[in-house]
Amino acid sequence: MAQVRAFKRSAMLSALVLAALTSACAQAKIHGSLDPGLYSAPDTLSLTVFNSTTAEGAAAIGVASQPGDKLYEGSLDLGSRSRPRYRIRAIVVRSPDGTDVLYVDANQNSHLDPDERIPFRPLPGTDENKGEKDTAEFNAVLPNDPMGPFPMEVRLLTEPGRAVAKPGQLPLLYSRIAFVQGYMRVAHRKVHVRFQYNFSTKSVDIDHGREWLDLNGDGKFDMRPGSPEFLRATGSAPVFRVGHRMLQLASVNLAYGTFVLRSVAASGDRRSSSANHGSVVEP
Repeated sequence: MAQVRAFKRSAMLSALVLAALTSACAQAKIHGSLDPGLYSAPDTLSLTVFNSTTAEGAAAIGVASQPGDKLYEGSLDLGSRSRPRYRIRAIVVRSPDGTDVLYVDANQNSHLDPDERIPFRPLPGTDENKGEKDTAEFNAVLPNDPMGPFPMEVRLLTEPGRAVAKPGQLPLLYSRIAFVQGYMRVAHRKVHVRFQYNFSTKSVDIDHGREWLDLNGDGKFDMRPGSPEFLRATGSAPVFRVGHRMLQLASVNLAYGTFVLRSVAASGDRRSSSANHGSVVEP
């Protein structure tokens, strides 16, 4: 009987130790660092459509045009599509000689300054199959935003392009999604990350934003459907499979440029990345 009791005590002790180790493992945290400022990338461009406008309408905000020019006016909205935090007014002038120019109120002071005239330039390595043609780049000033200016890009599309526009309209791609970026170290390897920035709250919305982890270390973020490197939060942070670990974003401190991911138990969450897609950083 004494041996039975001793065995039971040993089994209970082992179970407690195992539970403690499991809990400690589940609560393990990985700390990372963020680069300063906001970023955008070509793989996060969004579609918008500008409408034709008159020379008189363009001149009202300081855009000079010539006979034969085609003018298109619209806004580059940042934030929610239904309630954008910033609405940046812009005009595209397309001349008969093939010259295209973007006029954009980048500092949002309601008029155009000399440096807000940006000629489109050829897009390096243009893939005509994607319908993308030329690009114009600028820094958008975000009033009262602690993260500073937002680097933006506007791309023209070849005609008919990949977007359907009505007569008198001009489809464009532009930087609408901002993110912060940085890295963490997992298993002695550097893993680059992106976290979507919320213009309205001026923070990273852990429960409703987009997240990227460069799991295979190739310096790119795979955006293809089913990729384990790009996930969206839907009410809670998504879970990434990094080797044998399941990691979830726990916190982001933009003031100090830091973030924390925590280990979580494996689950059937459909927003969890799968080890069956590509390589990961741990063996």
